[in-house]
Amino acid sequence: MLPALHPGAHILIASNVLLTHIVDNALANAGLEKRATLVRLVQTLRGGDRPKLADKEFPEVGVMPRAGWEPWSVFRKPLLPGERVSASLRLRGTGALRRPAVDMPFGDIIPSVRTPKRERAIAPHPSLKPQQFMRAIVRAALPLGTGIILDPFAGGGSTLAAAESLGYHAIGTEANAKFAQVAAAAIPQLAALQVTPARGSEEPSIEAPRVGNKRSQCRSATDISQPPRIRHVPDTPLHDLWAVSAEPMAALLVPAHATTRW
Repeated sequence: MLPALHPGAHILIASNVLLTHIVDNALANAGLEKRATLVRLVQTLRGGDRPKLADKEFPEVGVMPRAGWEPWSVFRKPLLPGERVSASLRLRGTGALRRPAVDMPFGDIIPSVRTPKRERAIAPHPSLKPQQFMRAIVRAALPLGTGIILDPFAGGGSTLAAAESLGYHAIGTEANAKFAQVAAAAIPQLAALQVTPARGSEEPSIEAPRVGNKRSQCRSATDISQPPRIRHVPDTPLHDLWAVSAEPMAALLVPAHATTRW
């Protein structure tokens, strides 16, 4: 992961309370800086169940609490020795998180809906994240609105669609050829949806700067006729993902289902 990132680039990784400490420790031991934990407030179906095969025997018992939030770990690749954030912003556009508005800091608690049916119909993937939430965190990942976002487990394309809606340049890789095709078709449709911003993360009235004018496109490992936006790259080691682009990444986002692969 480190060779693929600019100094000061942020990594946002979705997880759950059972795995987040394992993933966090691994990334910290690898040399990344833990910066925060984002709280995605959403009522999930995880937890709260009665004992398996004994629900009638123990009707008043729950094995674990029903989850009402989802943790997203925020890491940063260290700045160069002695470098200030302001210098990194000027040189590479990295080192900080973008505010929703000039007078509103980016907060660590983000109310979120569950993924709407219309989005799941467009991109049928088991862990698709809602555009309402993804646009808020994708926007924050590039503090000056410039640079490249990488999603190494692109899934149904929700990260790339959020970037597309904001005018950001994003690249994704996906090991499952079926989902790479799903994402390629879904990205422009998801990006075109009008969504209500999450409370506390309203987008400013000024449109985010657009980086290029290319629409998101799918690219298989053997097709080199189009710029890479999402590629089917089976069994690609994370340390080789930098090869997807000749330019270092300014941010990396990983959806929840990917943390178990690490």
